[in-house]
Amino acid sequence: MQTPRGIRRRAWVMISMGVLLLGSMTALIVVVVGIISRSGEPDSTDRFDGGRGMAVFVVGILGLVWAFGLTALGSGIWLLRYGRRNRVLLKAAIGLWIALSLVGLVVEFLD
Repeated sequence: MQTPRGIRRRAWVMISMGVLLLGSMTALIVVVVGIISRSGEPDSTDRFDGGRGMAVFVVGILGLVWAFGLTALGSGIWLLRYGRRNRVLLKAAIGLWIALSLVGLVVEFLD
């Protein structure tokens, strides 16, 4: 049995992690998309030498991490409000974790 205090503490940890991931991934996505969009300009100091597929791949991975942060935030809010886990959000988080793990394995295999 979990105590109400332990449930609230876990909820605030999840909310904090979700906000941290969402904020940092949003900033990172803005920076990366800015670099990709300006890489063709002659006076640009940052360049992205990958093709269109690689750009979609990079932004897609960052988007998966962003979605994981959104799921953590939603799960924390649900846990704080109702005092129990949301099975749908838990399955979504596990699915995103599996997707990120598979992408990591593919990238490591191709390297």
